[in-house]
Amino acid sequence: MGCEETEFAIRATQHRPGRVFVYEPKAVIHHKVTPQRARFHYFLSRCFFEGVSKASMTQEVGAADGLSEERSYAIRVLPAGVIRGLIEGVRNRSMDGPAKSAAIIAGFSATLAGFLRESVRQRWEALRSRQQPRFA
Repeated sequence: MGCEETEFAIRATQHRPGRVFVYEPKAVIHHKVTPQRARFHYFLSRCFFEGVSKASMTQEVGAADGLSEERSYAIRVLPAGVIRGLIEGVRNRSMDGPAKSAAIIAGFSATLAGFLRESVRQRWEALRSRQQPRFA
């Protein structure tokens, strides 16, 4: 579903504390984006399953490591983007800025919904597996 690169980086860091990944700004990566992936519905679906993936990943690597960057992003970056969009709307007397703000809120909400759904599902499965009768 997603988060493979994040999980890899977390596991590598847990295995080799103190080591770092180096960003190479000259690296070039080409992505083919189909028209279907440019639709708002795809964006929301992608956000939802990103949340599902994050919940699964945190089950494997722990919430502290699995969500450390996301907490900062949700507290600082997303609200700043929403505010920037609203200010843009007032300055330009346009709905483009507020539409961007609404997209940020919708995307975060979809991600949170996916994370919560998967977290509840995992807890439910764990509870069910403990309650299964054991036969010798």
